Amino acid sequence: MERDIVALRQFGGGVKLLKIELSRGMRELVAIDEVAKHKIAFGTFECEQPGPVLKSVALIATPAGPLVYLDDLRYVPEIYKTKIEIKDDGNISNFQIFHDGQLIFGLFFDAKFGIGLHPYNQTREDIDFYFWLSKNIDDPGFYKAYTRDLPYVD
Repeated sequence: MERDIVALRQFGGGVKLLKIELSRGMRELVAIDEVAKHKIAFGTFECEQPGPVLKSVALIATPAGPLVYLDDLRYVPEIYKTKIEIKDDGNISNFQIFHDGQLIFGLFFDAKFGIGLHPYNQTREDIDFYFWLSKNIDDPGFYKAYTRDLPYVD
């Protein structure tokens, strides 16, 4: 069997990792101590609904550049072609990803405002993965940072 399972840390910390089988997009939340630290890939995820139908967005650094899993959809963002919008309506926010102007994914989530897990995390970009991603998707440095070797979970 081809090695294609990676593990990611949750944005802003947390006690769970997200394991993703890259070939099929199968996702599973696991305890952080189930994966050796050196086997955790560079990237992050956010989960809005745990359980049998996992609602999550994951960003993974790969040798070819950033790779995003939008629930079950595997998406390779492209600088200046990928756009992200966040629309806030009270305590609910709407995260939308567009490719060449076409909506490819949307997700409603509880708005993330306030102070994060660490006292220095005080801006929305520090605590809201979706907002952070929206602010970095057009930055060439983002694509460079998310181009790296990929450690696989054994």
